[in-house]
Amino acid sequence: DGSETLLSEGVNPAVSPDGEWVSFTMPVGRSWHLFMMKTDGTELTQLTNERSADVQPVWSADGQWIVFTSNRAQVDLRTPSRNNWDVWAIDREGRELIRLTKDAARDGAPTMAADGKVYFHSDRKVSLDLQEERQAKSRGGFHIWSVELPKK
Repeated sequence: DGSETLLSEGVNPAVSPDGEWVSFTMPVGRSWHLFMMKTDGTELTQLTNERSADVQPVWSADGQWIVFTSNRAQVDLRTPSRNNWDVWAIDREGRELIRLTKDAARDGAPTMAADGKVYFHSDRKVSLDLQEERQAKSRGGFHIWSVELPKK
């Protein structure tokens, strides 16, 4: 009917595969943390609590993991240009946190395939050999990369 319902403050909503939960990012002080709640706005749960920006959540196909972008590994909130961004995964209970990428570049905007592969963009440098093998037009700029989600 076109009616809208305010559920929570936040950005980057991602609905779980079963359609019952939504994960998203909400500001807390000078940081941005991951939260999840039922799609009706109840059962708000904070998943991360680090002085960082945890953004761009996406669910695994089985609903057990939330993959996201974060600057938590080398954060300097006063100097954003010096931040390092990586792709991380956290289980839906917020207990197990895994760093999926480790590069000095800006890795981000993850998306998940049904087989558990995580695709993301990065401005990491591409070697000449890899540039030729993958027919990349440049060694710099953003490229698409992939990494496996760990088995739980």
